[in-house]
Amino acid sequence: MNSTTPHPYDITNNTFGNDVRIHQGDIHNYDSHAPSQADPCLVDLRTTDPRDDKTRIEETKGNLLKDSYCWILEHADFQIWLNDPQCRLLWIKGDPGKGKTMLLCGIINELEKLKAYRLSYFFCQATETGLRSATAVLRGLIYSLVIQQPSLLSHVREKYDRAGKQLFEDRNAWTALSKIFKSILDDPSLKDVVLLIDALDECTEGLLSLLHLIREISSTSYAKWIVSSRNWPSIEVELQNFKQSIGLCLELNEHSISTAVQNYVHYKVDLLAQKHGYNDIIRETIEQKLVSRADNTFLWVALVCQSLNNYRSGRALEKLESYPQGLDSLYERMLDQISKSFDDRDVSLCKQVLTIVSTVYRPVTLHELHSLIRYPEEFTEDISSFTEIIRLCGSFLAIRNDTVYFVHQSAKEYLTTDKVWSTISASSQSDIHYTIFSQSLQSMHNKLRRDIYCLGTPGYHVDQIQLYNPDPLIAVRYSCVYWIDHLCDGNIGHNMKDALQVGGLVDMFLCHHFLHWLEALSLLHCVPEGVLAIARLTDLLEEQTPRSRVLSLVQDARRFIFRHKRVIESTPLQVYVSALIFSPLQSEIRNIFKDEEPPWMLLKPTVEAGWDACLQTLEGHTNLVNSVVFSPDGQRLASGSSDGTIKIWDVNSGSCQTLECYNSVLSIIFSPDGQQLASGLSDGVIKVWDVKENSFYLQTSKSFDCQVYSVIFSMNGQRLAFGLFNGIIGVWDMKSTYLQAFEGHEESVLSVVFSPNNQLLASGSSDKTIKVWDINSGACLQTLEDHDGSVNSVIFCPNRHRLISGSSDSTIRVWDIDSGVCLQMLEDCENWVNSVVFSPDGQQLASGSEDGTVRVWDIESDACLHTFKGHNLAINSVAFSLNGQQLASGSEDNTIRIWDVKPDDYLQTQGDHNDIVCTVIFSPDGQQLASGSEDGTVRVWDTKSGACLQILESYSQDFTAFSPNSQRLATASYDGTIEIWDVSSGICLQTFHDSLHGGVIAFDATDDSNLITASGVFRISASMKKTPPEVLSADIDFHHYSLSSDETWIMKDNKPLIWLPPEYRPNVSAVFGPTVAIGCMSGRVLIMRFSID
Repeated sequence: MNSTTPHPYDITNNTFGNDVRIHQGDIHNYDSHAPSQADPCLVDLRTTDPRDDKTRIEETKGNLLKDSYCWILEHADFQIWLNDPQCRLLWIKGDPGKGKTMLLCGIINELEKLKAYRLSYFFCQATETGLRSATAVLRGLIYSLVIQQPSLLSHVREKYDRAGKQLFEDRNAWTALSKIFKSILDDPSLKDVVLLIDALDECTEGLLSLLHLIREISSTSYAKWIVSSRNWPSIEVELQNFKQSIGLCLELNEHSISTAVQNYVHYKVDLLAQKHGYNDIIRETIEQKLVSRADNTFLWVALVCQSLNNYRSGRALEKLESYPQGLDSLYERMLDQISKSFDDRDVSLCKQVLTIVSTVYRPVTLHELHSLIRYPEEFTEDISSFTEIIRLCGSFLAIRNDTVYFVHQSAKEYLTTDKVWSTISASSQSDIHYTIFSQSLQSMHNKLRRDIYCLGTPGYHVDQIQLYNPDPLIAVRYSCVYWIDHLCDGNIGHNMKDALQVGGLVDMFLCHHFLHWLEALSLLHCVPEGVLAIARLTDLLEEQTPRSRVLSLVQDARRFIFRHKRVIESTPLQVYVSALIFSPLQSEIRNIFKDEEPPWMLLKPTVEAGWDACLQTLEGHTNLVNSVVFSPDGQRLASGSSDGTIKIWDVNSGSCQTLECYNSVLSIIFSPDGQQLASGLSDGVIKVWDVKENSFYLQTSKSFDCQVYSVIFSMNGQRLAFGLFNGIIGVWDMKSTYLQAFEGHEESVLSVVFSPNNQLLASGSSDKTIKVWDINSGACLQTLEDHDGSVNSVIFCPNRHRLISGSSDSTIRVWDIDSGVCLQMLEDCENWVNSVVFSPDGQQLASGSEDGTVRVWDIESDACLHTFKGHNLAINSVAFSLNGQQLASGSEDNTIRIWDVKPDDYLQTQGDHNDIVCTVIFSPDGQQLASGSEDGTVRVWDTKSGACLQILESYSQDFTAFSPNSQRLATASYDGTIEIWDVSSGICLQTFHDSLHGGVIAFDATDDSNLITASGVFRISASMKKTPPEVLSADIDFHHYSLSSDETWIMKDNKPLIWLPPEYRPNVSAVFGPTVAIGCMSGRVLIMRFSID
């Protein structure tokens, strides 16, 4: 037993390996070049330009009046904040309508005049999706700072170059942006920065995190803050009680606010007097009454003056008398006025508008809102008439840039209280959700159609599309994205149940418009939202109508969008071409939309009958995928590749973020809590990434001078082990950075794994042995030596004292750890076993092999339960999801596949080869195709029907050639064997040998008795010749068909025509006029023939 005790190494003292250095802390590489407005990083960072928001707010609220805010500039609290370096936070708080937003606008203007500060500000708005989250606040503040000082973009670019747009949008965006924001504020070139956030109470997503960040920065940075909000105790707890802050309560400054409101009233009445010609008495009376009733509330004054603007001077005083004091009382009066001032039809429409606007997930445009309303039959459905209805909704709503908003968040809050809601709608808000759902389906039914943008060309890329004017999708943009959400959030009553039944709204819509809907989502750049929506609809149906035909349809639709997401997302019209023709023959979606298949495709490829076990194929890596692993919560899948990147995929939507490593990533593993990701690289560097922040905080800063083949966390996350090319195993203590080394293997350590109790470590090596180590003492407890090849993968059984190993000797072995005895051996594998993994319950074992096959085994019976084929090259890594229902595989074909473990094994399409297709060739008349495969056969196909005519048992399948009359077929192999076949009978007519082993064969075009080879010309026996029938030919001008340079598209006249999914891409291909043949690594042979028109 060759083992030594572990050696302690302090990472900071460089005593491991060849003077290795370990770096702790963030590593920053800054690019200081200034960004242009078109810089992708800047474009993706921007959700809004706060400067434009400020201008819009001032215009909407009737312009900024200096006399209404100048009082605060001399206020003692403001002066303390301005002049005391230790006072870094000013919190302005007050009730709704007290003028907080305009107060901040005024402060911004005055600070800008001083030119002494770098200002960055953000206006939160609860009614706007892009303005109501803590992440949006940070994006806005960072954007403002970068626009003013472009060098600061380097702090963003450091992470953006690794993650792309997902940096700002995925589940870890807040954490990553917080760190970026703090690093910007710490930049020594940034001086005297002032940060302002208006309406913290309208930050409805992540408010507590934002408050914690404000407090942290106020305590540690010299940046100064001004924030505003309502008088909320939850905000006060975070902002009030620390020494760097000062609070300014508007209610406690009644005299100043009263004076400001008086100035505001005077300004508004001046405008009314100018428009309506008030005399001095009327003007003075109106001004006095407004001041006396305003209760120091700017919003109350603004709403009343907006209403008075509709009345001449004689009626103004009379109307003013009817307006009560207080915002809620005023809202009640406005609502009552709607009910009493118009006819029943208009009142009904106004109330319907208010309920819809109160319920939608984002502000909707006039056209979108118009499409969601149920109108009386006699109503004239045009936008101008509808705009009048919005105007009749009192002062609750405002229209800006053709989008309908509440005038103030308090207006929406008032309407959605139970008491008020019952006066505007007989239906609950859940019922309104259903109304929006049903109206969305009706609107989409009326608008959606095939090729709605009239693109014409099936390969038109979505990024090349210019928006139509008028846009045919303008009215249904909201409906396309949110119809399923409204259905799911609706009341589970008779209406919903009816909608989910056979022949119901969902069934009818999907059967008529599913493909049109996917096309529209692509045009709207919202396919990921569609993927998540279909998943949510599936969950609803499984809960409400299990085993129904509609559930079956939606499950098929989900498989359809999962399988074809990538091409639909980029090329909208491929939903009718590639997505349909490469879906299984028994797919419900394919059969429902069979008439949508391209009529110019005369022979379609033969595909499988039903959906196979592969749920998704994830493309993006440009080199081998060496390692895949699910996060502990099963929501993410990480992949490490020889292209030098780690990609973290969202399992539900397929979206991805990228971490740049710059060297081949050989192994990755999530920590048990999912917060960290360790990676081992080909240059010997090990990096541990913070998944939330997309940054690494622990890495070796100098190579071990050998590859890191395997990394693994202990079950408690306290240790990280890694196996090296030089046979050494290292174990880090993650807290102390103490390092142990285990030596004993004579060759590379290819796999390491901790036992469930964290007491043992197992290692597999290319020296054909497995070693089991005591993690505390470093002693080698067992050396297991029965394998005849490299041990590529080892794993402990979750609930037993056993160990599993997969080897290059094509076996999987089950070992008893205590005795070292091999208990079981699984031998059904046909090739090297590169990776093994247990299901979470320990009942099943998955293996990935060199032949590209994934197998799932039952541990008790040794039976192979499932065999998954689809990868074109060796599988390097397999991983189970948390629930054991999905299995991921990473392959040398550069793809990751996610498999459904539940269904029966995938059945190969009848007639296909059983191994790699090496060659395909058309007969001279184009009527037949020959394909040679490593399965030892040559197959002859009818190019009209796609039927397999002959299976020739030949071991000379590397090269093929037809005779000029298409009656004979010559086959040759690399060993020099040549066979001549009669195509019609399948009989081998002659076998001979080419001594040069050249493999080059061709019939003489002028005399088919001569076969040209690398050695020369062979004369075929005359006794074998038959008089061939006359070959007729005609000069037909075929359109030019070809494959793209990357072999992902079939091209017509050098334009993309049909996208080829990964599993249908060629190993070999041939084109004969309008017929294209493809031989795949999987053994599939595809023949596609197109119309010559």
